[in-house]
Amino acid sequence: MESNMIIILAGIIIAMIWLIVCIVIEEKNRKYIIMTGIMIDVVLFMICRNCKLFLIGVAGGLLCGSVPNFGNLWKYEIAVREMKGVKNWVVVSIILFVMIFMAIGIAYPDLEIVFG
Repeated sequence: MESNMIIILAGIIIAMIWLIVCIVIEEKNRKYIIMTGIMIDVVLFMICRNCKLFLIGVAGGLLCGSVPNFGNLWKYEIAVREMKGVKNWVVVSIILFVMIFMAIGIAYPDLEIVFG
């Protein structure tokens, strides 16, 4: 397997582990897990330094976290209930998407995103 694919897979696996821990942890300790996710995103951004991929991750997280009809409505309601509100679900979605897109940016540093 190519090293770029290993980096992307490792990034996705770490992001999914973070999401599972965020869901499993009790509400009072969840803020520490969210802060850890933000710190991971900051470190990944400092390594990657690709602002466009960062913005795509933020936009994807906003879209996935705030639009209930984007996916299955029943699963969206379960996620919002588990995270104790839409705001928390949006924040977690943004952190997750940024982690994934920063892993892509680290794997492919020459990747150029063109808007418009």
